[in-house]
Amino acid sequence: MKDNVLSSSLIQKTTGSNFNMCPNYCAVTDQIAFQYLTNTNFDIYYINASKGKAITQVTSTDENEYNPCFSHDGKMIAFEKGATPKYFLKHTTTNRATVYVKGIKITENQIWIKNFVTGELKMIGQGSYPKFSPDDSKIVFVKYELNKSKLLKQVQFV
Repeated sequence: MKDNVLSSSLIQKTTGSNFNMCPNYCAVTDQIAFQYLTNTNFDIYYINASKGKAITQVTSTDENEYNPCFSHDGKMIAFEKGATPKYFLKHTTTNRATVYVKGIKITENQIWIKNFVTGELKMIGQGSYPKFSPDDSKIVFVKYELNKSKLLKQVQFV
């Protein structure tokens, strides 16, 4: 963490041999949510950005949870649950007029929301990389086409 984007000084918030990824900061609560690799899988945790180094666990399942995102008021956190992060599409150009697009392992993950006020944990649909809208009334996320016959396409350029 940096107090000032122009400074060169850093503040380390977590230590050890753990593997932490995908930080998301909430200005209202001054907290940072992140995915944390435990012994066998990723769970979601958060930490106070200014005070101390104690982390708080949000999820504790046998599955992996990824890509946490705070609501703007800090009362909820959205995240993705399921398989490891997906691979993407591979583009191969055979000549200047044709591009082949091949699908490479895409999985069905779920979007979950944890409400810190009520304690409710709710699955809202299938997708990845959730983000709250500015007024927290909607969640935008990536939805993959899982129809395998549509993953291999030939695109012609005119």
